Amino acid sequence: MAALARCAPVRAASLGTSGRLRQGAGRPGAAQLINVALGGSLHQDIAAHRSDEYDRHAHEVRLEPGSGLARIYGRLYGDLGPRRVVSIHHQAIKRLASGLQVEARADDGVIEAVRGTGASYLCAVQWHPEFHGGRAGFLDGGPLLDDFLEATRQ
Repeated sequence: MAALARCAPVRAASLGTSGRLRQGAGRPGAAQLINVALGGSLHQDIAAHRSDEYDRHAHEVRLEPGSGLARIYGRLYGDLGPRRVVSIHHQAIKRLASGLQVEARADDGVIEAVRGTGASYLCAVQWHPEFHGGRAGFLDGGPLLDDFLEATRQ
C-alpha cells in the first residue's frame, strides 16, 4: 500500500493501516492505476469497452463467487448476476497485482472490479455507479458506497 501513497490522486478511497481515510478525487482509471502501482500490468487498448456515448455505454458484469461484491450484492439481489453497468475505458487490468483479488468480470473476461487483500479497505471498479441512478437492470451503487462507509466506521 505504500506505493499508493506516492501515486497521483485517484478516484478511489481507501483506509490506511492507521485506520485514517485516504481519499483522492478526479482521477479516472483508479483500478488500473492501483493495479500498476502494486506491480500489475494493463491491456493498453480495449476497443470493445469504448464509446462516444460516455454515460450510456453499458455491458454486463458477473460478480466473482466468494468476493466482497458477491457478499454485498448477493444479499440485495439473491444471486450474482449478471448485472448491467455503465463502463467505458480503453485500458484494463492484464496481470493482476499481488495484494489484489478479482471482484467482477465482463463477459469477455475483462476485469471490472478489484479488492485489496490486506487489512486496509480498498475496492476499485471500472464502472460508473453514478450513471446507474436506479435504472432497471443496472447494478445499484448504494451497497458499494454503504460497504465503504461501513469500513470508515471501523
